Amino acid sequence: MASFSVQRNFLHISLNQGQSVVARRGALIAMNDSITMSSGVTNGLLTGLMRKWFTGDTLFRQIFTAAKSQGDLLLAPVNPGDIKVLNIGARQYALADGVFLAAENTVSLSIRSRALAKGFFGGSGFLISETSGAGNLAVNARGGLFEIEVKPGSDMVVDEKHLVAWELSLKQDFRLGSRQSGPVLGRFMGSLTSGEGMVSHFSGSGRLVLSSRCKPQD
Repeated sequence: MASFSVQRNFLHISLNQGQSVVARRGALIAMNDSITMSSGVTNGLLTGLMRKWFTGDTLFRQIFTAAKSQGDLLLAPVNPGDIKVLNIGARQYALADGVFLAAENTVSLSIRSRALAKGFFGGSGFLISETSGAGNLAVNARGGLFEIEVKPGSDMVVDEKHLVAWELSLKQDFRLGSRQSGPVLGRFMGSLTSGEGMVSHFSGSGRLVLSSRCKPQD
């Protein structure tokens, strides 16, 4: 497994010969000359096109391979905020759009679309990426990042605009943020005028990664 470590706002990756990582385009700061760099559409053309059309992300990813010998590379995030490394394998995650930074090529991301209301009024986007495989994956979002462990009987309600990643083992329900009672339309208008927006109610067992700052458009 490749080594991922975070130092301030840098992601340092060490690769053994033959290992590869995939990174968001434009993230590279420096690398050893033993590493080769190429660009490609990862996880299929349709996934790449959906990512570009609905999230504004790039169609192509950068692929770094330690072809000759062991090598290191240094990446920096697109968003001005913290980086967190997730270990994919026993734990699989859903990712909000725009938070992907880098991952080993042994980790795959599939795209799942959300219901129109969830994508439009929620903060984590129209498209959700879901992980599979095993290896390290790094996410990045605005502000600081905080991890919460959800346990049975201790549910969490989270503002959608601050969601970064959540385990697929968790049950997620989408709700209006307004605590007012009454008709759905009234509660919907209350959510919009109060600024609370939509919230996700998580139950079960698993981890959440939250950001302290909303996306720029929010």
